[in-house]
Amino acid sequence: MQHFTKFLSFLLLLVFMTALVPAGLVQAQTETDIDFSKTIDYLEGQLQADGGFPGLSEVSDPGTTARALLAFHAIGVDPQQFVSSEGLTPIDYLLETYQGYIFDDNQLLFPGNAGLILTALSFFQSAPEDLSTYILDTLQEDGSFSTEAAKDWNSGVVTDLSQALAILGLAANGDPIPAAAVDYLIAKQLDDGTWDNGFGSDPDTTALVVVSLLASGQVDKEHAAIQAAFKYFKDTQFENAGWQPMWDSSTINVDTTGWITLALVSAGEELASWSVDNNSPRDALQSAIQEDGSIGVGFVNVYSTVEALLGFSQGALIEPLATEVMTVNKAGLAVTLPDGNTVLRCVEFTAETISGFDLLESSGLSLETVFDPALGNAVCGIEDQGCESNNCFCGMPNYWSYWHLDPEGEEWAYSQVGSNTYQVISGSVDGWSWGDQPPVLVSFDEICAVNPLLFLPAVVNEDQQPTSAVLLPLVENTGEAEEGTPAPAEEAPAAENNFSQYLVFGVIVLGLVVVLVLVLREKRKI
Repeated sequence: MQHFTKFLSFLLLLVFMTALVPAGLVQAQTETDIDFSKTIDYLEGQLQADGGFPGLSEVSDPGTTARALLAFHAIGVDPQQFVSSEGLTPIDYLLETYQGYIFDDNQLLFPGNAGLILTALSFFQSAPEDLSTYILDTLQEDGSFSTEAAKDWNSGVVTDLSQALAILGLAANGDPIPAAAVDYLIAKQLDDGTWDNGFGSDPDTTALVVVSLLASGQVDKEHAAIQAAFKYFKDTQFENAGWQPMWDSSTINVDTTGWITLALVSAGEELASWSVDNNSPRDALQSAIQEDGSIGVGFVNVYSTVEALLGFSQGALIEPLATEVMTVNKAGLAVTLPDGNTVLRCVEFTAETISGFDLLESSGLSLETVFDPALGNAVCGIEDQGCESNNCFCGMPNYWSYWHLDPEGEEWAYSQVGSNTYQVISGSVDGWSWGDQPPVLVSFDEICAVNPLLFLPAVVNEDQQPTSAVLLPLVENTGEAEEGTPAPAEEAPAAENNFSQYLVFGVIVLGLVVVLVLVLREKRKI
């Protein structure tokens, strides 16, 4: 009984002590327990009849509407709840207008704009299937996404801002991001840890770049570029825990603070460690919420409101893409040239298959080609032999015939379809030959060995000597007789001249020998 009394007393004491502990320590209150109802009401009131949100021009704007979708994703709001007087949503608006936003009048792409649209629509499973392909098609050799698009004040030429948006869009859509694109963006970081928006160092662009790099899955928070950006954020943070660009004189810029806070959260940073005088960056954002629900100081509109909402995201907008180990496939290529020599190349590719033409184009051999909209690409010349592109079939009936080596590696088969259509698989061998004869027989293992064959010299039978036309760098079929062919009658004088020269040389040698003998005899007499 005493033991039971002691146990009951201990239990009551424990309950009493628990009641004294502040509720916030028992169950942590997240900073997203913020009532956004006024802000949502404000945005619903700003929705235009076409379903878009207004930009600075007070009419629907794809850029502002796309950023609104990013904000809704950040705070967990369904954009379908925003329905205009005509029954249209922000997603409806973007799907209707995005092409005019991402293309110029010549149908050249603005990669940054395309990346923003792809990000926004991917969050709500509404992205057009070909949008990521459009972006990837603009990838340049240096890793930048860049075009010559131009419209109004927009340009397709790469900036750090446009590169970051393109990468963000691909990441949001789950597309593998070329490592060269990430490397290009990292290399553009300025000495102070920031990135350039096209007009100079910019904190908003810097935060966006951090978000994009982390989303790519190829960079983590410990990367030197991310740490340099964080140092810049720490050095430029205000006493109210917010940030602003240099051109802004207000106490806080909610756009800048929203993006930087999102960058910190995306890296897994504890916002408490970024507090100033017990105010966190989110406290700074909350202080800028106006009575009507809009968010901003000085410049207050839909744009500032939705960018401020990004700072209330409880995690990264996009989970970092898992770094995939891409399978490298290989196929052999054998090209027998008009001069009888054969060049061999082992071509690598990452897709499951590659077209025959792309395999040839990826081989590094110099090509002369011509494109026909109905027939595709035609091969005119390879390695400066064959025909030029302005007269692609100059050597008819000879032309570049296309072949496939059978799986056993024993026989060539003439292709029944064009190289643009045929799909080459890993481990196979494709061939090209000038004329109707197949290329030289060579195996995949010989072409793609550790020490691969790259060249096979011509083998000419005695009864089939090559003609001068075959040996020309470029075959020209002009239909005229060849000029400059030496006449057989001119061969005899050359032979007679050679005999005369030998005879004279022999006489001179004999004379020298006789003189030498006479000299030796005279010496003996002495």
